[in-house]
Amino acid sequence: MPAALDLIAAVGAAAEQADHHPDVDWRHRHVFVRTTTHAAGNQVTARDTALATRISALAAERGVAAVPVAACSYEIGVDTVDLAALAQTWAAALGYRMGPQENEVSDPPGRGPTVDFNAPTRRPLPRLHLDVRVAAEKADQTVDRCRHIGWPHARCVQRPLLRRRHRPRGQPVLHLQIAH
Repeated sequence: MPAALDLIAAVGAAAEQADHHPDVDWRHRHVFVRTTTHAAGNQVTARDTALATRISALAAERGVAAVPVAACSYEIGVDTVDLAALAQTWAAALGYRMGPQENEVSDPPGRGPTVDFNAPTRRPLPRLHLDVRVAAEKADQTVDRCRHIGWPHARCVQRPLLRRRHRPRGQPVLHLQIAH
């Protein structure tokens, strides 16, 4: 426990120095740190990479194994004809709030995935899909893992898969279609 507290304090000091504040989650035997830039729609930016590198060094200085994970974020997409009503229902059921984008609900503390409600574009049937944004060097490996377990619809596409303007273009998106 003292090692975890020491690392958390060091992460806090590094975050203050960088004026960039990560999410820190302390569990029984693990400290999880997530760095995203809120002003960039919670995407991973160069500032996040620099802070993550510093945090890994702080962990190594304390003899703690840092296990960096490739940049990854995700959201759940629901295609439906009744966007507003379904968004409000999910917000109430999950304890989420409406927004920040229209027809989107998000977890107030930022721990759960955003759920985005869209009008169906290709077929009249409602569809549930998972959009996972991964680092370019991990995209093919992630698609292969999904296909290996029998998910033939997994595919990697380049932006703009999602239509919102606050997300950067050209970032690989792993599109996993759950229902077809």
